[in-house]
This record gives sequence, structure tokens and C-alpha cells, in this order.
Amino acid sequence: MNASLNEKLRNVRWGEYELGTLFDIKNTLSFNADKLVAGMGYDYVTRTSMNQGIFQTTGFVNEENCNESGTWSLGLLSMDFFYRHNLWYAGQFVRKIKPRISIPEKAAPFFSAILNKQKPILLSVLVRDVDETFRKISVELPTTKEGKIDFDFMES
Repeated sequence: MNASLNEKLRNVRWGEYELGTLFDIKNTLSFNADKLVAGMGYDYVTRTSMNQGIFQTTGFVNEENCNESGTWSLGLLSMDFFYRHNLWYAGQFVRKIKPRISIPEKAAPFFSAILNKQKPILLSVLVRDVDETFRKISVELPTTKEGKIDFDFMES
């Protein structure tokens, strides 16, 4: 490790945040893969852990089922979180994790690591209890002297 990174790590402040104050967890409107059409503009995300949860790509299916980019998918069987750079559709047993705060895209990998650390907790509850359990989990994030989330630290 270089000296400046060591210095940053020694001086970082940590604050505690409930996931429910940072993110909304929402059901996705799902459909089966037989509804997919030719094209590569959208990801079709399922509960799989392989390929970042992407079962395959598709063309435009419909507006109603489309999920926005800049969110995370959560496959309910594996409890793996994947950041979604593209618009996406969902299969069954997938939740959408939507930030309630503005998160720079460069900080997304940091949040992906934080979210995926919650996997053991989420695997220990029944699927019907995942949403409420998720909202109540407290995580530690780097925090500025002013008490705000330190995105600069995350991006560095």
C-alpha cells in the first residue's frame, strides 16, 4: 500500500446508517423468458448468481416492466446484489434496490460490497421477511467531519 492510501485509511471516520434510509427495496414486475425479443438493449435479470444475474439480453419488451439503471438487483434465492448499469427487466424472485440518495456511479462498487456483506443475514430469514430485514440492517460508511457520507473516500 502506498503512503497516501495508508494515511486515508488511518484518518477515515465511520458513521452508522440503516439501509432503509439509504435505499428502497421494491418488488419488480417479472415475466418469463418466453416474452423476450431479439435485441441487446436491455438485460434480463434472474435470481441466478452467474453473469451478474443476467440470464440474457433482450430488445424492448414494454415500459411497464422496465427497471431503471443506477439501481441494484437482488436475486432472492442467492441474495446476491448486482449494480445495474443498463435498463433491465426481471424474472421471478428478483427485487430492485433503488437509492434514496444520490450515489455517484464511481461509488457503486463500494456500495455493492457493503450490500453483499449482508448476504448471511438475508439468507437466514424467510423470503417474505427479506424486505423488512433489509430496511433494518445498519451498516458503517465513511463519513465526513460534517456527518455526511464521504463519497470522495469511496471513489478513491
